[in-house]
Parts: sequence; structure tokens; C-alpha cells
Amino acid sequence: MQPHWLTGGRFWYCEETGGQAAIRLFDAVRDTLAPAFDQAKHAAALSSNVTLAPRLQGHLLLVHGDVDENVDPAETMRLVEGVIKANRDFNMLLVPNRFHSEGGNPYLIHRRWDYFVRYLLGVTPPHDFAFPFA
Repeated sequence: MQPHWLTGGRFWYCEETGGQAAIRLFDAVRDTLAPAFDQAKHAAALSSNVTLAPRLQGHLLLVHGDVDENVDPAETMRLVEGVIKANRDFNMLLVPNRFHSEGGNPYLIHRRWDYFVRYLLGVTPPHDFAFPFA
């Protein structure tokens, strides 16, 4: 355990117990030991798409089924708000009567593939392309 000194007689260190790491802050003046920060809140913020929105690069296609059982539509709207606040261009497709996965829906597959062709290959996708499994 290596202490990392801060000002005012305080230092922090990382403590690992049972495979879980925790960062502790020790204040020698007050003789107190406490978590350095709310680790659960910090981890949630780091893993949040909303928090990461300003760092997104490239073209962004957001697809959300209106009966998604995994992601609440309000969460998708929070991401949209974050992308807008970051002044990023994006495309969004809200699909009626769709759950979390596309479920082999030919329309959604077609839209996603068209997006990839347009923005990864840099060509206009053919309008009349027929999927062999549709």
C-alpha cells in the first residue's frame, strides 16, 4: 500500500480486500479515515453514456424500441440531451412495437447496414438492395 500525499497532512491510498479495491482518504490532523469519494456514484458516471456523450466521435445512430424492456426511453432521451449539449450531430430512429434487440427485423437491419455503408465505406447505399433472408 503506497500512500499518495496531499496538502494539509492528508494522503490517500488504495486498499484491496476480497478482490474489491477501495480508495481511502486519511486525514492525519483530524485522525479520520474515510472513502476518498463515492465510488459507486463515480463508477456509474464513468460508465454512463450521458457522461461520455461529449467524447463520442464519428457518426452516431441511436435506435430505440418504444417498448424496450432493458433501457427505459427516458434514458435514451438523457443520452440525446447529452449529445445535443455536446453540440454533436446524430441520427435517431425510434421504432414502434420493438423491444431491446432488433430481433431480425429486416427494416432495422437494412437501416443499420445503410448507415454503415454510408459512413464507414463512404458510398451511397443502393436503394433497391434486397436482403437474402428478408
